[in-house]
Amino acid sequence: ANENAVVYRSKVQAEGGEAMAAIPGANTRASGVLTGNLVSLRGLDETELACSVLPANSLAGRVVLIQRGTCEFETKLNVAMLAGAIGAIVYGSAAAPQEIFVMGTGRAVLPSVMVKRADGLELRRRLEASSPLGLSVELAPRPFAADP
Repeated sequence: ANENAVVYRSKVQAEGGEAMAAIPGANTRASGVLTGNLVSLRGLDETELACSVLPANSLAGRVVLIQRGTCEFETKLNVAMLAGAIGAIVYGSAAAPQEIFVMGTGRAVLPSVMVKRADGLELRRRLEASSPLGLSVELAPRPFAADP
């Protein structure tokens, strides 16, 4: 194995945290930076799956953290957008915690990225410890060290 292997990924970075590799959803333009405060679905959707309608403006102006699973990515992103989110970070499921890929987002237009489960859980932990939690999502790919 090449110890210097590099992959190109987008970047998610919460205030005071390490950069996390991400892959934009199929309809997300791979340029620019999305900035805002992160919000969890806890209290609105205990499953954190965003498969059912959320209250209007409950995510207004924020980037929402969503768990992968149960419904299509298109549904998740449309549910978040209708609740006012400006972007979404989808994190891996327990069944495939390391897997990240380009999400097939159908006709959904909400800017979105996918991160590994461990990264999503770390974002949720940090948010619970310090809210609001500002973050930025650099959509243009940049080099990251490849996982061994």
